Amino acid sequence: MCFMRFGESGSKLLKIVQTAQFSRGDEELMKKIAVENKIVQDKMKWIRENTGEDDVDEEISLNYMLLKNFLDRNTRILRNYKFARIQLVQSILFQGKKPSEDLLRPELSRDVRLAVEQRYSEFPFIDFAEGRPPLELYVQILTLDDCGVVMDGDEFVELKKNRVYFLRRKAVDHLISMKLAEDKDMHATPMDEEAFNKFKEELECFKPLLPEAVTEHLMHKAGLECSDPNVKKYVSLVGQKFITDIAASAMQYHKIYQKAALKDKRMPREKKVTLQMCDLEKALEEHGIDISRPFYYM
Repeated sequence: MCFMRFGESGSKLLKIVQTAQFSRGDEELMKKIAVENKIVQDKMKWIRENTGEDDVDEEISLNYMLLKNFLDRNTRILRNYKFARIQLVQSILFQGKKPSEDLLRPELSRDVRLAVEQRYSEFPFIDFAEGRPPLELYVQILTLDDCGVVMDGDEFVELKKNRVYFLRRKAVDHLISMKLAEDKDMHATPMDEEAFNKFKEELECFKPLLPEAVTEHLMHKAGLECSDPNVKKYVSLVGQKFITDIAASAMQYHKIYQKAALKDKRMPREKKVTLQMCDLEKALEEHGIDISRPFYYM
């Protein structure tokens, strides 16, 4: 007989989700996780009922927190498992194929369907059959004042005056309503078809310096799947223009510092220039990018 350590069932089920190798043996893992959850819930209940306010110390608080984190972990793994199964079924159906019996077992189909319906209901404005990122969840803002720090996903972003930022809308909605930031998308003027066609013709003669393979990798990493070569070319040109602007600004700062440092006007000008970190830091700061942290973050 093989005994599993506490939490090992969840780790195995998580690996199944990551590899999408579903099988009938998954049910046993789910049952073991349910047993673990019941044990943890009973232990947490016992702590709540048998610990007074004056008895709560650091050890009890830490133990309770670890139990809760373990329970939350198991719950997330179970939800992800059910969601991953239905996503796989959905993708197979979209391809016109028939899912295997392992994916459509009757005893799990109801729970899977309910989990997916609940998940989809939280995002009524998203078409899950569409693979492009939901840009309506993001907003480009111009800060009208120093707005402090906001939490965007897992990162802290310091918002400084007269800078442009592209962030999650829910992170900056309060700043827009308080007139501390301006939604640039609201004031954007759409390009008419004739102007767009002219712009498209002018770009045909340009070849981006950024290789197409690099652009595809960066787009894929950002969650943007696109097979249109024109779109890839436009993305490459935008990136090239952005880098060019930063390099030009850095060069300008270098010339300013060099002129201030030269005491003897008869000294020859440099034919070759090596930009310093201070030049790049100032140039990036103009574009709303802060690199004041140590260099290994870059």
